[in-house]
Amino acid sequence: MTQQDADSNAAQGRTVFLDARGCYAATDRQLVALYGGENLVLVATDDAVLAARRDHGDGLRRQPHKLKEVAPAVTRNISTSSTGAYQLIDAGKCFQVKRAVVKPSG
Repeated sequence: MTQQDADSNAAQGRTVFLDARGCYAATDRQLVALYGGENLVLVATDDAVLAARRDHGDGLRRQPHKLKEVAPAVTRNISTSSTGAYQLIDAGKCFQVKRAVVKPSG
């Protein structure tokens, strides 16, 4: 679990909280800023951003299925396993480029 600041905000990745309370943000690469938010969850990846109220946690579990219906190109190249995940970045006749994320053991 990530450390919380004085306003109960927690983050993974490059995140700035301004007048925000009880928020969580996770980002792969780009900087994420939450301004004036309260009890929000924000997850940003290379090709999608999810923002929701924290008290709608059950609805967050349904979002991946809805995203696959609405934008299959965004989610189709991601494969997960118990050890991590990988995303197909590019492919040709004789090559594939994948981005791998390995879960830390412990």
